[in-house]
Amino acid sequence: MRCLKTIQEVIRGMKPEEIAREYCFDYPVEIGGLEKVPEDITVGGLKERREKRLSEFIRLLADMEPEPSDEKVRILFLTKADVEDTSKRGLCLAYAEEILAATSYDYEDFSCYDISFTPREKAVSFLVADNKYTQDHLSTVVIEFVHELITFGMNYADVQEVIDDLEESFEQSRNCTEWLSREEMRKKLGLPEEEIYPQEKELHHRLLEARVEYAQYCRAMELERIRESLRKMSPTEGE
Repeated sequence: MRCLKTIQEVIRGMKPEEIAREYCFDYPVEIGGLEKVPEDITVGGLKERREKRLSEFIRLLADMEPEPSDEKVRILFLTKADVEDTSKRGLCLAYAEEILAATSYDYEDFSCYDISFTPREKAVSFLVADNKYTQDHLSTVVIEFVHELITFGMNYADVQEVIDDLEESFEQSRNCTEWLSREEMRKKLGLPEEEIYPQEKELHHRLLEARVEYAQYCRAMELERIRESLRKMSPTEGE
């Protein structure tokens, strides 16, 4: 599997400034840290400041010493993510061993993972799928990877606090004695009643089902191609 590049190797093959520029185009709003921005800074200056900070972070990812995971081999891949806008793409992370063990096209309930609890040193050692769709949009892979690290990443010291918060939320959910529908919630909050057209709920439900089916199908196609690629690299695996 070493013929696959790591995400760090992909990043090293790109210019940090170009990645930062594309990132700011895809994610133009940044609220955090505005209180530290000088009052006399221009819009252009704020944009330049943000791109510079992003470039520095991307260089950090490119230059840091990677720490290969001693767990399962993880592979990043891109998939079409929206039935209404096929230009929207989603970054997924899956274990190579689980892909190889899966039955062909049996991916409806296949688990993909996030990188929230992964230290950066290990995250940069994730492999990148050699699928055509992923390779055609490598800049998107890098942008989404960087976005995950910036937006959802955390220090290991914070993990227990997050786990405690989740446990508290689960406990509150288990002890909940009142469940309100959307209509009941709006009424309780004093919001006006929404107008529902005849057949609207049915059509909306069919739309949601189509979105799920579309996303599952696209992801299944990418997973199957990764599986084929892995089996060619390791003919004895998954037999």
